[in-house]
Amino acid sequence: MALRNLALRLRTTESPLLAHHPLCTSFRDDILRLGKWKFCLGCAVAYPVALATLVSALWLEHGDWSWQELAMAGILLGLVQLASPLGLTRWRPFKLVTKVALGIGLGLATLAVLELPLPFGVRILLLIFCIQLTSLLAALRIRTIQGICDSCPYRAQWHCCPGYLGTPRHISEPEELPLPAPADEPFIWTAPDGEELELPAPLL
Repeated sequence: MALRNLALRLRTTESPLLAHHPLCTSFRDDILRLGKWKFCLGCAVAYPVALATLVSALWLEHGDWSWQELAMAGILLGLVQLASPLGLTRWRPFKLVTKVALGIGLGLATLAVLELPLPFGVRILLLIFCIQLTSLLAALRIRTIQGICDSCPYRAQWHCCPGYLGTPRHISEPEELPLPAPADEPFIWTAPDGEELELPAPLL
């Protein structure tokens, strides 16, 4: 019972904890859905790939590379992620490719830091510093999400928008717009003045 309650809490908590995006059709290509669970597609792909890259160094060729080779390959692969904030990953298969590249890049960069000819404690401190640098990419992504929400008919009013329906952040109903039923496609709503608006729907 306790585990079931924990699972329910995780599914209904604020989406940034697991999905990192509002849970609506505007971000359906950024979210991986496994049953009732919703995860950030980028994190669900990149981090397991990074871990696999680290572990596979025990028997694959990149485990014998110098730290310079590891760092160069890791940085170049990691830079592929810049395609996301530039709006070049709207095609989901290309988005998946960029996340795989990011994961491999993170793994190789981590190996590079661990292979540096420095005391172990210094290497760990450098690794922590590099992890903090990756938050810059997260900041770029947050800016992109904010831009999408600002252009939404709900105007980034997360306390009442469909993207946070069923989470603690959703505390009121929208005043002028309806709240669409959960769906996989946006909802077309005709306003009283006859104008048609495409409203994001909560994801199923």
